[in-house]
Amino acid sequence: MDPKIKFSTILFGSLESSAHVIGVIFIGYVGARIGLFNKSVRKFMKSLVFKILLPCLLFTQIGSGINLDTIKKTWPLPVFCIKFAVLSGLIGSFGGNLLRLSKLKKKFIFSAVIFNNITALPVGLIKALVNTGAMRVLAREDEDSSDVMSRGVTYLLLSTYFILLTKTLAEQFLPKDDQLDNSDNSANHSGEVSVVITNESDKTDTEITPLLSRMKKTGKFNRINKTLRKILRFISNVITPPIIAGTCALIVGMVPELKKVFFGDEALLYPYVTGYLKLIALMTVPMTLLSIGAQAGSISISCLEEINRDIVYIITCRYLIMPIVGIAIVLLTKGLITDDPMLVLVLMCLACWPTTIDLFSTKKEMAMLMFYSYVIMAPAISFTLIGLLSIVGYNVGKVATAL
Repeated sequence: MDPKIKFSTILFGSLESSAHVIGVIFIGYVGARIGLFNKSVRKFMKSLVFKILLPCLLFTQIGSGINLDTIKKTWPLPVFCIKFAVLSGLIGSFGGNLLRLSKLKKKFIFSAVIFNNITALPVGLIKALVNTGAMRVLAREDEDSSDVMSRGVTYLLLSTYFILLTKTLAEQFLPKDDQLDNSDNSANHSGEVSVVITNESDKTDTEITPLLSRMKKTGKFNRINKTLRKILRFISNVITPPIIAGTCALIVGMVPELKKVFFGDEALLYPYVTGYLKLIALMTVPMTLLSIGAQAGSISISCLEEINRDIVYIITCRYLIMPIVGIAIVLLTKGLITDDPMLVLVLMCLACWPTTIDLFSTKKEMAMLMFYSYVIMAPAISFTLIGLLSIVGYNVGKVATAL
């Protein structure tokens, strides 16, 4: 039996891992401050990460890391994704009403509290842990550190896939920003149309009958066309590149015949498809972390003189309230769901880490939130990782009480 791990091992391993991640974010922040990452560059980085890098990472990692047995063991991931999304949504809605904010601000708080960074930040931390002794906390018996890391990244990306589905569907039912500001525009337009039709009532029956017939046909066509456009818009918004890649990865991973074609040393398509997709996927985490820093650095210093109440509430929820509630829920139900320490850590991660509703939004509020969440609160990232590893380690009996 392996000797128990000292808390100092977790402490220094977590600090080393956090330094890697925070360092990349800081470089992005400095790059934005000196004008290297301007608005057009940040927009390009958004498209690159969302449309190319993240889909490559999802396909290569999930496709190679799962099978039917893995899907059965990781059933808590979608359950806890939905559970924590509902819980954090209720907390966000409560905060918006408590602070008596406008509808636009309420939507901002709701979205920022409900959607946390479950991809770049924790994946980067897990990858940086691989060369530290702290990784032994998450290992099964006789499991290599690289295998532990790969399993953890697979769990996190499965969670990312489920959260993307939840986020994409939720955004379709949230009111748009312009709708919240101009909610009565459609009523005004419909009133104007009714006046025009009424003014034609003094025409003869022979004149109005063909006209009404054409109007009915045109109106019916417009309604069908409008409905069709809404359906197509909904489909295009839901079926995004990461969701397509994640779905393909699940199919390939669960079908052994397909998996042998894409993954493995003797896979037919590995040299021609999977190999270069894996190479591209390596850039996902550092590019996303750079983007976070660039977004945080895009805010003017004069805008930071006064912090808004909504940002304080969001940071409190994401760094304090949700971690406490989420960790408690996972620990209370751990015995019923899994004995895998890595899966326990990932379930806790679903309730932790700062917001990531739109890392590339040009709005001042989002840039301020990124600055306070990832720059000012950067030490909290280290403390969160130390706390999570310690809790998992003590619960599985791998951490000694002595330093």
